[in-house]
Amino acid sequence: MALFDPTVSMTALPRTCELRGIETASSTWHRGAPLVWASGKLAEASANPRDIAAFAASPASGTTDAEVIAIRALAAGLIHVEICLDKAGGLATVPLAQTHVGAVYGITKSAGGIWYLDIDKVTAGTNTVLLIEELLDPIGAKTNDTPTDKNTGGARVRCIVLVEATAAGTAAA
Repeated sequence: MALFDPTVSMTALPRTCELRGIETASSTWHRGAPLVWASGKLAEASANPRDIAAFAASPASGTTDAEVIAIRALAAGLIHVEICLDKAGGLATVPLAQTHVGAVYGITKSAGGIWYLDIDKVTAGTNTVLLIEELLDPIGAKTNDTPTDKNTGGARVRCIVLVEATAAGTAAA
């Protein structure tokens, strides 16, 4: 499982949660990457995404205009995202704490292309996208490996997507 991974099964989702689109040229995203609309196609989000359309259900094919099946970025607890908690300025240094539950953070893409929940991103309305609902590893656990590989480490949390971080939320604003 990648550091950023929708924890729902595509087969268990209602059809309204599935998003079908086409891939932009030279896409390289991993499963679970946040996707945005770019000229009518799905592309991997850039830094501090605020218009997430969906999360990739599989890695990019790398083929221009290939079909993409993704999980819509629905808020209100309909889609849960499992991700590792860390920070760009000191990877593998953040121990899980009960105070993280209910907190809102942004996401960062590592040099290796893996997304993780970044506790240094806390500016509401600018770079926050996920609210932590539950700790999946014990209090005190830290990410075992830097987010440059696909190892989940040991600081996993379950989150919900903030509606204002979705394409629907930004369109309504």
